[in-house]
Amino acid sequence: MKECKQKLIDKGLKPTKHRCQILKIFQQTSQPLSAEDIYQHCLKSGKAINLSTVYRTLDALKNSELIRSLNFENSDRTLYELKKRHIHYLMCLSCKKMQPVDFCPLDNIEKHLSPKNFEITEHRLDIYGYCPDCKAK
Repeated sequence: MKECKQKLIDKGLKPTKHRCQILKIFQQTSQPLSAEDIYQHCLKSGKAINLSTVYRTLDALKNSELIRSLNFENSDRTLYELKKRHIHYLMCLSCKKMQPVDFCPLDNIEKHLSPKNFEITEHRLDIYGYCPDCKAK
């Protein structure tokens, strides 16, 4: 909990219990989460929180660059994850399951573009298709 508080303070945010709680949820999961996922996680753990508080907290964490939002094609949900992670995903168009890619296929492209005097601050690559379960159907 101390680490969460310090991260918030370092980003100029007041370390409220809800911010710490939500940041801790992100640190304990390997999958991106929606606001509704976080809300349900809080309810299951017995921590009272309003869905509107979850959304406001996510906005504050995103604006301070502790988390980032992910918007996938053919999905109406915004997902969030810790910004320190650099992960690309395989996204199933049928069941919406997400599988992380273990490496960054864009590293070589970034190295090639660096001498072009273009400062790359971030990149995204989302790969869409069908997972083995959906493909078998």
